[in-house]
Amino acid sequence: MDLSNVCFWAKTTHDGQMGISVRDHCLNVGCVAEALFELLPPQLRTLLPRGVITLAALHDIGKISPGFQAKCPAWRAKYRIEPHEVAGRETDHAKISQYTVAQMLGRLTVRELGENCCRASRHPPGALGPGNLGGRAPATSTGADR
Repeated sequence: MDLSNVCFWAKTTHDGQMGISVRDHCLNVGCVAEALFELLPPQLRTLLPRGVITLAALHDIGKISPGFQAKCPAWRAKYRIEPHEVAGRETDHAKISQYTVAQMLGRLTVRELGENCCRASRHPPGALGPGNLGGRAPATSTGADR
């Protein structure tokens, strides 16, 4: 499967077509995170880790994966991807995002990254670990963007 010239979707439209690309979605999220960061009082900014805006922008990087992309029938049809070509691939983009960011940081294992996220978000330890990531799709979602 050659994915060198493929557009990777981040959100699908209500009719199941490919919507905004992962690139554009991540840029949008990064811009919003930066704008929100700038609105914070200086005392609160110092509480956030360096690189928090980049981390926000990278939150969906795991959507650039064959298993996730294959959730959209329109994507499979456009690029003539057969089901057997993506069988067994991880479909949970949150797990892939977490792993990818951890590898990019090079200092933390996936477990350590999840534990740090739990502490920062005040979730119980393990709540955001490798086996328990993500959440429920909003009622208006097609589910394909999860």
